[in-house]
Order: sequence, then structure tokens, then C-alpha cells
Amino acid sequence: MERYYKKQCLDPPSKIPSNLPPSSNIPSSSQQSDATELDEILANLPTDPGHRCQMLDYPPNYHEAIHSNKRCFITGWFDKFKWLEYNISKDAAFCHYCYLFKCDFDQMGSTESDIFIEKRGNYIELMQFLAYHIEKVRKVVFKNALKNVKYTSSNIQNDLVHDCTIETINQISKYMEGTFFALLVDGSRDALTKEQMAMVLRYVNKKGEAIEKFLGVQHVSSTTSSSLEKVIERLFATTNLSMSTLQGQGYDGASNMRGELNGLKTKIFNKYPQAFYIHCFANQLQLALVFVAKENEDVANFLINASNLVNLIGSLCKRRDAFREKQQEQIKKSS
Repeated sequence: MERYYKKQCLDPPSKIPSNLPPSSNIPSSSQQSDATELDEILANLPTDPGHRCQMLDYPPNYHEAIHSNKRCFITGWFDKFKWLEYNISKDAAFCHYCYLFKCDFDQMGSTESDIFIEKRGNYIELMQFLAYHIEKVRKVVFKNALKNVKYTSSNIQNDLVHDCTIETINQISKYMEGTFFALLVDGSRDALTKEQMAMVLRYVNKKGEAIEKFLGVQHVSSTTSSSLEKVIERLFATTNLSMSTLQGQGYDGASNMRGELNGLKTKIFNKYPQAFYIHCFANQLQLALVFVAKENEDVANFLINASNLVNLIGSLCKRRDAFREKQQEQIKKSS
């Protein structure tokens, strides 16, 4: 109990010899024992904070000394961690990969929680990139943001991405105003098994160069030709582009796209007779490669096994997690 409470004398002596030095300069036996115990703790204190006991396990009057105790660098870490890089001028250790990508954390004004966040997403990655290259952005993001105005919540990210989409489409529309173009459409499912339709505009600029502009990805509840037609018309209604300048259509060979009676190309051609349909050359090449690959037994077996492996792992969350752990172990070993 001596290390928690200091003993006090209830009946002090009435007379103190005058030849003794002031009592404040004479360490008591409890103070001497405390100093000895603290020195022993600091001498045996592990350099790695992860191997230390919890701060609550130490006496309260030792917390400040233990917390402020300087840590030392272990040279064996260079052999254990291949990503470790030592900076002589700053006398500090840094992540080697961060050094390769020139991440200047001091200038970016970002804290550890801002930078080293697992799966922080493309939005934070883009903001980090802009903060590094543009000083105006660096002054108002992350740690330098005004109070708590960081604009990094999921709802704000979605709003900003939506606004950027509108501005980008408006710029494309402004640049293509009065220009004839062709529409390229293809659909696929995303990671959440939602049907998505990607749209690209292809046109020829004033220099005679063929330009393709990605217009966006639209969610479709149905893949029927009528549903796809409504989505396309709805998207064009939000731009300054006119369907009257549409000169061509490029889709795959599915029946809902190229059907002669109710296909998407037929519905658009009936409204805009100048929009001729051409089977997408990329899709034709894909079909040819798939046909050739199936004729090769080794390639066909490889594709079948790869498809079965993807279905087997992707069917359960536990399998996906186990697969990710194995991949991370392989990456660490290779690095």
C-alpha cells in the first residue's frame, strides 16, 4: 500500500535539530523504494507496446513515467518486416510502399485514421490523390478540414458522386452539341447481382478522330427491350443531347437487343430511322474466342475448373474469407 498512499506522522516531534538540511531534500524510505521499483519497471519494460501489460496494472503514480518512456528501435525488424524503410534525416522508420508512392503525410495534413483505413474506397483514395497534388484541396480536407466538415460519410459521398456525374455528362453534352453519334450498350451483373447497363457514346470530332465517351451505368430492373428503351430515353432526357442526331446502334447478339420484331434496335430504329444497328465487333470477337477455346480440350477444362472454383468459393462467406486470408499470406510471403 505504500506505493498508493504516503505515510504521514500524526504526532510530529516538537523540536527539530537546526543542523539538519530541509526535509524536502531528504528522500523518505517510501520515496526511495518507489524510485527503485520504478527504475526496475522501466528497465524491464518491453520496447514493443504490444507486449506490455495494461497501464491499469501499474501503480497510478508510475503511469506518466511509463507512458513517456522512450521506445527504442530493434534492428531485427529489418529482417522480419521487408516493407520497413529507415529515414536517416528524420531518424524515423516508415512504410517502404508509402515511400515508393511518395505519400507525404505531413503536407497532406492527414492523421493515421485518415490514411491507414482498410477498404476506405475509391472516394477516399481519390481525395487523398488530389490532396497530394493540389494545394487548394490539401488545405480543406482530412485534418485541415473546417471543424468536422470532412465530407467523407457514405451519404455525402453518394451525393457528390451523383453531382459529379451530372456535371461530367453536361460537359460531354456541351462538347458534342450538334454532333452525330452512335450509342453502344452492354449489360452485366455487379457484385450484388444487380443488373447494370453501361452506355457509351461514339462520335467523330472536328479533327476526324473517333472518340468514345463513357456516359454512365444505369440500374435496370428488367432486361426486356421495352425496359432498356425507357432507361435510355430517361438518361438522354437529363442531357442536352438529342436522339435525332443518333446515327448508329451497337449491341451484342442477344435476342432482346437485336430481335427483328421486339428487339431494342428495332424499337429505336422505328422512332429514329437513321440509327442503323451494327453487331458489336468486340462481342463478335468474344464469341469467336469462346468458340475456339472450347475446341481446345486443355483450355476448356481450365475454364470449367475456374468456373467451378469461383462458384464453390463464392457460395459461402466463410470460404471467401478463408480464401482472402490465404491470398494475404501469399502476398506477404512474396513481398
